[in-house]
Amino acid sequence: MKINKIDIISIILILGVFFTSFYFYNILPNEIITHWNFEGMADGWSNTYSYLVYMNIFIILIFLLFKYIPKIDPRKKNYIKFNKVYNIFRLLFILFLVIIHFITILVNLGVNLDINIIVPLLVSLLFIILGVYMPNIKSNWFIGIRTPWTLSNDTVWKKTHIFAGKVFIVAGLLFVLAIFIPKLFYFIILLLLSPIIYSYLEFKK
Repeated sequence: MKINKIDIISIILILGVFFTSFYFYNILPNEIITHWNFEGMADGWSNTYSYLVYMNIFIILIFLLFKYIPKIDPRKKNYIKFNKVYNIFRLLFILFLVIIHFITILVNLGVNLDINIIVPLLVSLLFIILGVYMPNIKSNWFIGIRTPWTLSNDTVWKKTHIFAGKVFIVAGLLFVLAIFIPKLFYFIILLLLSPIIYSYLEFKK
């Protein structure tokens, strides 16, 4: 049986989350910061045990979701056409969650990390990578810009994802600027909605 390297890397990352959660549990305070606002200020806290359990379960569920959804997707045959891109996507999301987990632990251990810079840079990199590969996604019911119009027409799907790829790259670059201009976050949100409108306009053509 062929070994899936993405599965191996993902499992190693997940085990890393598990062991660090176990190791740092007794060192962390009873209540930890789990959320920061656009200005990098803490605005959400959680019980340490609850957070660590939730995070471990959540990452495992994300891994299983990405691994097995293609088997039940009505358009599962299309995954063969963009299998490499799909594997990049699922590893990318696992890696992103793992990094956020480690950042959360380090900050709550007193390590001086500037969340206001680190997180936007991570999100920026995530969106740029997604944008680069977005045009390669084939029609499916799980990832991509899934609107009634893209799912109804392969041409609309293709054009929308080419457009969305450019939008995601621009949004990724804007996330860097938003470090210095926080109000840009609201514009980025509106920008990310534009592929939905674009798909409708293309469908009407």
